[in-house]
Amino acid sequence: MDEKADKTPRDGLHPISEDAALDPKIQEQLGRTFRAYCDDLIAEPIPDTFLVLLAKLEAKERSGE
Repeated sequence: MDEKADKTPRDGLHPISEDAALDPKIQEQLGRTFRAYCDDLIAEPIPDTFLVLLAKLEAKERSGE
């Protein structure tokens, strides 16, 4: 593979520096923040309208349509 392709992001505008890694403390904080967000999201109840749509889909699949 071409070495330049390895260092060029998808937008093709900004080359990626080999030493562009985040500080481990920043990575840890980002990880904690992301996990907290995901935990909150997972704990949210499923909206009734979505449950109704799922039930309709399951009924359709059972009836063979």
